[in-house]
Amino acid sequence: MSESMIKVDRAANDLFENVRKANSGDKNAIAALRTELAGANGNAIIGVCGDLAFQAEESLLVAMLGEQEGAKTCVREKMKQMRVERD
Repeated sequence: MSESMIKVDRAANDLFENVRKANSGDKNAIAALRTELAGANGNAIIGVCGDLAFQAEESLLVAMLGEQEGAKTCVREKMKQMRVERD
């Protein structure tokens, strides 16, 4: 894995850890998350985390398939194919 990919992975892990803590009511994590959202990557983060259609799909997959990552990957791919067919 390249050094730049490692940096991206670390940044994503830090972000998700902040979101997890903020969801638990951690005021420092909420402040850090707001700072992150106001930064250079804010729009990209909001584009994924704030995408309600994406969140609804993910919630449905988790409710239906739990931790079955392979099955969720297959369903995500099928949804992607269906979107292409529709457009």
